[in-house]
Amino acid sequence: MSLETHHVRKPWVAASLSLVCTGLGQIYCGRAGRGLVMYSSSLLLGLVMVVTALFAHWTAMLFAFLLSLGGLIGLLIWSVRDARLTARSLAATDFQPQECNRPLVYSMMALTNVPYLLGLVFLVRATMFEAFVI
Repeated sequence: MSLETHHVRKPWVAASLSLVCTGLGQIYCGRAGRGLVMYSSSLLLGLVMVVTALFAHWTAMLFAFLLSLGGLIGLLIWSVRDARLTARSLAATDFQPQECNRPLVYSMMALTNVPYLLGLVFLVRATMFEAFVI
């Protein structure tokens, strides 16, 4: 494997990383600022979802929950698409890895995202989908 092919950004890898953790594909492509904004936005939308799920018995909060859920899904789709297109545009250039392009950074972001998403899923499940009174 030559040095030039080692640093080529692959669109499928960028899209997969963004699917695992919103913004991680952008960091893989060298757009650390954009990736961190997407990552922070997904965390913020998740926090809004938690707050609105706790008060979902009000119609306005249920509507806000659905809006934040749609925003989170839209951000995820946009992140995957943007990472794939960015990696495709970088395919012709020789990419110079930066400090943020290390496997440790990728794994730390993915590992911080997993408990957050699991907690969000269990909270929404407990407050929205299995909330019943007999």
